[in-house]
Amino acid sequence: MSIIPVAVAAACTSKSSGPGATADASFDAGSSFNSGSSSGAIGVVTVNGRQKLYLPTFKTNMMGHNVVSVIDVGIDGNGVAGAPALITDIDLGVTGDKAVLSSGDSSMVLVGSGQSRNIWLIDPQTDTLIKSIQLPASTQKTSFSIPDGYMNGIAVDSAHRKAYISVWNGFAVFDMDTMTITSTILVNPTENFAFDPVHEKLYAPFYDCTQNHDPDSGPPPTCATTMLPDGGGPISSGLSVVDLTDGTAYTYMDPTAPDPGNVFGNEPDSAGVDPNTQLVLIPDEFGDQYALDFSKAVFDKATKTVTAPHQIITTDAYDGVAVEPTSHFGFFEHEFVNNVGLLNGSAFTVGKDRSTRPRSTRRCRSSCRPSCPTRRSWIAASSTTPPGRTWAIRMASPQPSGSRMASPSRSSSTRRLRTGWRASIWPRWGRSPGPRQGS
Repeated sequence: MSIIPVAVAAACTSKSSGPGATADASFDAGSSFNSGSSSGAIGVVTVNGRQKLYLPTFKTNMMGHNVVSVIDVGIDGNGVAGAPALITDIDLGVTGDKAVLSSGDSSMVLVGSGQSRNIWLIDPQTDTLIKSIQLPASTQKTSFSIPDGYMNGIAVDSAHRKAYISVWNGFAVFDMDTMTITSTILVNPTENFAFDPVHEKLYAPFYDCTQNHDPDSGPPPTCATTMLPDGGGPISSGLSVVDLTDGTAYTYMDPTAPDPGNVFGNEPDSAGVDPNTQLVLIPDEFGDQYALDFSKAVFDKATKTVTAPHQIITTDAYDGVAVEPTSHFGFFEHEFVNNVGLLNGSAFTVGKDRSTRPRSTRRCRSSCRPSCPTRRSWIAASSTTPPGRTWAIRMASPQPSGSRMASPSRSSSTRRLRTGWRASIWPRWGRSPGPRQGS
């Protein structure tokens, strides 16, 4: 792994990420933390006690400009009748450039385009556009979604005033104080990644590395260097772990796996992490779901490799995952399919009794979501936000309740789960959003 500096003004220098967190550090659910560890989620921030979701949408305003909708996620739903959850629409000042990603904290929300290199910076205190910036001109498109885009995920590190944006050749590093891109961390491109703010780690599953570049250019440089040890050949799909305390990137290794070059299946689509327990969850879109215990990880700085106990927790395919760090629940979802999966991380130990593992749909705790009123499937993305709430399923006192965005539906509905949960989609808020980029 190497870091590529980006030319900026003389006064615009990157801050140090600081020392690593101590082993007994823990995540405070009341602190600013976005998306429940997963970059595939949509940004939810708390401002003056109010939880607001910054929803990328294909809507336009009266001037024909694209907008981001601000949703009150704390409002009670009202069944299929919907509820007035829309706070406002923020004018992005452009036409024909749709936002697909958002992440932030109470000081700044970053919104990323699905079609261009544009990133919009929003003040969540006033819900107004601060300015827009662009990724470096050398940034190429990725091939994870159709249409191809320039960025796939954003995670905000509030403590160090940084944001990490997944791009074709790794992570673009954004300085929240200077509002500039300061460097690029070179690793294999990832469709969705996880950020641990306590231990300062990025967990980035990867696959199809050589396909992520413009037609007239070459693939990311790390594609040719991500290899099995002792001449064992390339790693086609796997996991990169970036230690943000010193910028070192490690490749996960399991030489005992049936296929060491594809430890997590052919398309490890996303990752979620519990920053308190260091439980990492990785779904393979077309195969198994994996759990890793990074509290027992062994990092080899000489070889830039890492090992950690892992096991398959279900054989049912999911795309997205988010972990709620106070209850330690992991939530799995699959795009275009009417079910979600639940893992109780407090009762689960990697490598021990498999009877505690989550099973899907027919065999265990999962939720069949009701069909959209339009009779079309959900397009879903898991997300969590403190205190103790998650977008996929929101933990609310006195009874757990769930929220899920539907597209293209404009209504919401609920259904009791066998486990006693109540699942629902977002209340009606206006015109329906378009699908986000990425699975």
